[in-house]
Amino acid sequence: MVNLGELVQCTEVRIGGGFGHGVPGLVRAVREETRRLARPGTPLPAVRRATAGARASLHGALLLARGATITG
Repeated sequence: MVNLGELVQCTEVRIGGGFGHGVPGLVRAVREETRRLARPGTPLPAVRRATAGARASLHGALLLARGATITG
């Protein structure tokens, strides 16, 4: 997460899908590890739970099947 955040300079990371919603404490653990591993002075992305819930993968597959472009 830390390397990706530095590379793409994202301000927010969403964790979702069945795995993201099925593992208790995952979002909190990722947030804490991101904070722990970040280099001093590096802006951290906000780590949040995705709003699409456990069906996020299904929504993404439907968008791809319809030829939609995912932006964000």
